[in-house]
Amino acid sequence: MDTQSPRTQTTQAATGRRPARGLFRGRTTALQTAVVFLFLGTVAANIGPRLGAAADLNERRGDAVRELSALRASIDHYKSTVGVYPDLSRSFDALLAGGRSAPVLTAAPVNPLVHSAAVSTRATPGNGWLYGGTSGPEAGTIFALDSAGKTLDF
Repeated sequence: MDTQSPRTQTTQAATGRRPARGLFRGRTTALQTAVVFLFLGTVAANIGPRLGAAADLNERRGDAVRELSALRASIDHYKSTVGVYPDLSRSFDALLAGGRSAPVLTAAPVNPLVHSAAVSTRATPGNGWLYGGTSGPEAGTIFALDSAGKTLDF
C-alpha cells in the first residue's frame, strides 16, 4: 500500500485567493499597456532620427544624380557645338553664360551631397565635382564627389 497521502489541489475557497494567471492571459492592465507604449516610444525616439537622416541622404543623392546628368548633357552639348571638351579644370566658366564659345549653363552647378560648386581634376574633400580633363582616356567625364572626396558615379 501506498503510505503517502494523495495530493490534493488547493482551491480558491481553501486559500481565499484566486489562482495566479499568466502575464498575457485575459485582459491587460493599464500598467502593462503603459509599459508597452513607453517601450514603443523609446524605440521610436531612437530610430526615428536615423530613418530621417537616411531619407535625407537618399533625397540629396537623387538630386546629385539629376544634377550630374544635366551637367554631362551640357558637356556633350558644348563638345558638339565647339568641337572640343570644355576646360573645367578650375571652374565652370566655359559652360556659363559668360563663356566665350557655347554658353550652356546659367549658374555653376552645386553638388547637393557636399553643397559645393568647386570643380577640379583631382578628387579632394571640399570639391563638389571631379573633371576628367580635355584630353586622355577620361576626357569630358565628370563625377560627383562625396564629403570624403570619393567619386560617386551614377
